[in-house]
Amino acid sequence: MMLCSLLPAVTRAAGGDERSCTYKTSQSPNSKPVNPTAKLSPDLPTQFVNFGGGRGWKFVDVVLNATPALPASVGAGDIRLEVLRRFTRISPTLPTRYAPTPAFTPPVISPGRDRITFTICLDGDGLAPGMYAGNVLVEGLTGLAPANVGVTENLKDSGLALRLACASLVAALAFLVLRGAAERQAKAADKHAQALTSTANAQQETKDMARDQAPPPKEHLRNYFLEVPRDLNWWLTAFVSLGVAAGSIIALYSANPVWGADLWASVAAIVSPTFAAVGVQSVITSLGKSV
Repeated sequence: MMLCSLLPAVTRAAGGDERSCTYKTSQSPNSKPVNPTAKLSPDLPTQFVNFGGGRGWKFVDVVLNATPALPASVGAGDIRLEVLRRFTRISPTLPTRYAPTPAFTPPVISPGRDRITFTICLDGDGLAPGMYAGNVLVEGLTGLAPANVGVTENLKDSGLALRLACASLVAALAFLVLRGAAERQAKAADKHAQALTSTANAQQETKDMARDQAPPPKEHLRNYFLEVPRDLNWWLTAFVSLGVAAGSIIALYSANPVWGADLWASVAAIVSPTFAAVGVQSVITSLGKSV
C-alpha cells in the first residue's frame, strides 16, 4: 500500500565523513597554565541528533566561545575531549542500553583565538530505538575552565513500523469486506421479511411474486463477498477510511522521534488508527447509500 512506501526500512547510511574523526588525546600536553584564565562556553549547551529509521554515522558540530581570547601559548593539542559517562538510553521502564562512545575530529582554534571548534561523531549502527543521552567534557590546561556539551541521540524502528502498518491496513481492509458482506446479508433478510409481511393476506400468486422479488437470504456469508467489490460506494468509503488511517499512522510515526522504543505502546499507536478506519467508514456510509 501507499504507506508501505512512505515508511523507509532500516538502512545504514553511507559513510565517509567518519574518516575525519581521528582525535586522540595528546600524550605531551603543554604544562604551562593559561594566563589570564579563560572560560569556555558552548554556543549550544545541548544538541539533538535524530537518526530517524536509518543507522550509520551522524555528526554534531560544536562551537566553544573562549572568554577572554586564548593566549598564543595554548595549542590545539592542549584541548582534551572526554566522555566521562557512557551514552545511556533514557527510560524509566525499558532495559538499560548504551550507545558507542563518540569519536571526535581534532579541535581547531580560530585565528582570533576566541573560538574552539570540533565535531562529535556518533555511530548508530546496531542501536536499539530510543533516546540516548550523554555529555562531552572539554577541558585543557590549568586556568582554562572546562565546558560540557550535552548530546541526545534519537532513533526509531522504521522496519517494525512498516510491518505493523501494512499488516494493520490489510487487516482493516479484510474486516471492511467482511462487514460489507454481513450488511448485505442482513439487508437481504430484512427485505425478505418485509415482503412476507406485506403479502400476508394477499393471494397466492401475489405471494409467489413477492418471494421472487425478495428471495430468502443465502445461508452462508461467503455468498455475499462477491457483491462487496461490485459496490462503487463501498470502494470509495473504504479507500477514504484507509487513507485516514494511513495518514494518522504517518503522523504518529513522524511525531515520535523514538518510535519503536516501547514495543507495546508503538503497536497500540499503529492498531488504533485501524479501528478508527472502521469507524470513519461507518460515518461516511451513513451519508449516502450510493454514488
